[in-house]
Amino acid sequence: MKQIHRNNLWAYSSFAGAMCCAVALCVIGMLYVHSASRHELDRVSFRLMTWSLVSNTIFGITSGCVGFMTEPAWGCRFAVWIKSIQLTLHISTFLLFCIALNLHLVILHNVRGENLEKWYYIGSVLLALVLTIPPLVAKQYGWDDVVGTCWYANRGDVSERIRWQVATQLFWSMACALGELVVFVSVFTHMLRHHVRPFSLRLHRRSSLTMATAVARQRSSQHYTITHRGVIIRIALYPIASFILNSIIIACDLQSTVSSSLPHRATKATYGVRLLNDFCYGGRGIVYAILGITDPVSPRPLQYTY
Repeated sequence: MKQIHRNNLWAYSSFAGAMCCAVALCVIGMLYVHSASRHELDRVSFRLMTWSLVSNTIFGITSGCVGFMTEPAWGCRFAVWIKSIQLTLHISTFLLFCIALNLHLVILHNVRGENLEKWYYIGSVLLALVLTIPPLVAKQYGWDDVVGTCWYANRGDVSERIRWQVATQLFWSMACALGELVVFVSVFTHMLRHHVRPFSLRLHRRSSLTMATAVARQRSSQHYTITHRGVIIRIALYPIASFILNSIIIACDLQSTVSSSLPHRATKATYGVRLLNDFCYGGRGIVYAILGITDPVSPRPLQYTY
């Protein structure tokens, strides 16, 4: 009975995430068809986020379907390949990391994000393929009798299963999460150092200006600083959310794999961890859909459209 509840939580949260992502994509589509608002969406991080929403939508649909499986099925191994990592979860994770990376390169190194945009997509897809085809060929994906769902299926050798899971999924999720955290800290520190300066310093540096001109420019600069800072912070919410979600999922995955291999029966704590893990996997689309709708470029196109 508990297993059915877990699978239902996984399935329903996945479908809810897919629905939220689909709604966000519909809003973006309506904004894009209006020429007056289309140019406001012309930003690399926004396009990366949009394709990440597409990936999360596919993930939510396939994940929800797998959640309703109660016994081994012919498409179980293929469903894990599509659902858990390759075309959906991994690609979404890598694209969100690219948002953080692009923010770092643009703000700290004055690199044009448009010049690297295609490499963000190519790198995300190729890396996902490289990481997921080997375990698919090695038949590491399939029905997990202990967990009761389609996942990593090798229960004969738990150490080998953990090696495959860490090497092809968990390590890369953690690397992206840590990379996003480092990028956020570096961008936020740079923002504080270079975009927020005391009024007195600017007056001393521009002593040749009249007081009226200096005050006028200071007010304009302060307005730009506040606006610029707000946009950066809101864009930085992508990597922060990704870091938190990936950290929880990695910890829960490892705990679930290790505890399910032990001879004793699962405890309430173990069951709670598995529920949290299922909800984070399924509900990740909800978080990213909310971030997409609240993206800093969204309000202005809405004003143009309506």
